Amino acid sequence: PFGLLARKYNGYFNDDLSFGAFNGQPASEKTVKEVNFGDEGSDYSYVISGVFHPPQPGKEYTFKTRSDDASYVVVNGKIVVNNKHLHGMVTKTGSVKLDAPAEVKIYFGERGGGAGLKFEWKGGSQRSYTDRLGLFTPGALSIPVPSCKPVTVECGKGCELSGTWSVTPHERRAPTLSCGARR
Repeated sequence: PFGLLARKYNGYFNDDLSFGAFNGQPASEKTVKEVNFGDEGSDYSYVISGVFHPPQPGKEYTFKTRSDDASYVVVNGKIVVNNKHLHGMVTKTGSVKLDAPAEVKIYFGERGGGAGLKFEWKGGSQRSYTDRLGLFTPGALSIPVPSCKPVTVECGKGCELSGTWSVTPHERRAPTLSCGARR
């Protein structure tokens, strides 16, 4: 199958990509073959996601939204298009070099008044913008994660540092370390 998975949530996300409703069940869910949404009422938000398979790895790809109100395009955890705040129809673009398939998330929210979202892309051998999603698949990238093992680091006589390394898909945090006297 091709396309993107569109999940609609009640409430306006107000430019907060960690909007609480995004962690719950969507009000509706559908796979779309193009992102060209009209007015669906007021106070709702979408997360539209999938994997983009670039036709020519190693090339630059440009993503574009035209939206009323806010929209963002996030590629592999990085904001590429920032069309934030409440506004009428506004077009914004952003580009990124892609060497392999990439996770793409489009965030869109509508608070009141007119509404709409159009998403297009170009790059590689695709020289002009297209709304076709034949190179997108719903779902997420599957990346094998190596198993983790506890690590102990000597920090001097009578002291020991130990901790764990924690990694989530789009966040890297330093190890949590604690130091205490050995018994």
